[in-house]
Amino acid sequence: MTRVVIAGARGRLGRLAAAAVDAAPDLRLAGTLVRGDDPERALDPAAHDVLLDVTVADASRALAPLAARRGLAVVVGTSGLLADDLDELRRAASDGGVGVLVVPNFSVGAVLQMQAAEALARVLGDGSILEVHHPAKRDAPSGTARATAERMHRAARERDPAAAPPPIESRRTEGVVARQVVTVDTGDERVVLEHEVRDRAAFLPGLLLALRAAPGLRGLHVGLDALLARPDGGLL
Repeated sequence: MTRVVIAGARGRLGRLAAAAVDAAPDLRLAGTLVRGDDPERALDPAAHDVLLDVTVADASRALAPLAARRGLAVVVGTSGLLADDLDELRRAASDGGVGVLVVPNFSVGAVLQMQAAEALARVLGDGSILEVHHPAKRDAPSGTARATAERMHRAARERDPAAAPPPIESRRTEGVVARQVVTVDTGDERVVLEHEVRDRAAFLPGLLLALRAAPGLRGLHVGLDALLARPDGGLL
């Protein structure tokens, strides 16, 4: 039984995650952290195995490294973390001897879209990204769009070292959960990859997969790709 403590449990994803963990036979909701709680007191390695951090970037920058250094595995679903934040999480994971898994998007469909976008960029060159989210989303571009752009840019540079990063257009629209459109256009042909999350329940299979895998990881890992590639499939 993996004991999970959730930070950001009152948010949209936090509430869904708490219900999903509570219903899972191999996971136990062992605690929650909300704004105003003292993480020094709330994060107890004797009572918790994994921290699920679905707060905001400013809170996560202090919370996730603290948990890792205390010996808790960490799954970070917070958007807006930067390269320096990942470096700090890498150091914290090493200090605590645990795994930290940073997931820009828990949707399995979004991960597969990123993989396809990377493959397209490697063969056809760079493209463009449109990301659309609800108005309450604080970061723009989204973490998913930035991760997609980074993967496409690395792949395109294998073909053309001078390739530029794909431009990202961000829109905030009422009634949208999350939508991303990747377009690669050579002039002679055009490929469009569109992924849309219509309900946040789409995040739960990937989120539960991450929580189950995190205690067995060591060091920093970014994205669900490695977990989806496991021989057991590990998911649906």
